Amino acid sequence: VAGRLGTDAVRLATEFLPATGAAQQSLVLLHGWGSTRDVWRPLLPALRRWADVTLVDIPGLAPAAGDDLPALEALLEAIAAAAPPQACYLGWSLGGQLAAAFCARHPDRVIALVTLCSNPCFVAQPDWPGRPAAELAGFRDTCRADPQRALRRFDSLQVAGADSPRPLWRQLQAGRASVSGQILAAGL
Repeated sequence: VAGRLGTDAVRLATEFLPATGAAQQSLVLLHGWGSTRDVWRPLLPALRRWADVTLVDIPGLAPAAGDDLPALEALLEAIAAAAPPQACYLGWSLGGQLAAAFCARHPDRVIALVTLCSNPCFVAQPDWPGRPAAELAGFRDTCRADPQRALRRFDSLQVAGADSPRPLWRQLQAGRASVSGQILAAGL
């Protein structure tokens, strides 16, 4: 069941998929930067055996989910309006940061938090490893100038180290839709 739920300020494109077996849990999946809820599709057959799944497209990060990147508080409230009363939250990359922020704001609604390829802070700090700020600024500039090139590079980084990176890279690329470089840069 697809829908658009949320607060007046932020409307989320969501999709609810009931468990195909006995539902033991509710699971909310939050995608990463430059992606959509479709990134989760290969995992759905396994997840739906035991969980009701809510997929969310994050405005400003997912093509067609909205052109503006909303304020964090408004986005967290929209997720709360779209999500089940209690659930496990799984966030990939930037979606992991969003899931962690949601869990901190609404601990009574969270059964568990799982982050995948995520980091509390992607930018290097004196006491935290991460990518150098200048590198991320250059990546942001590439997003504005050539968004498809930036996404190809990003997907290459994501599959680095995989046993078979090429098929994974193709799978990520196949799920990409056109998106504005300004939106991608704002999402960074």
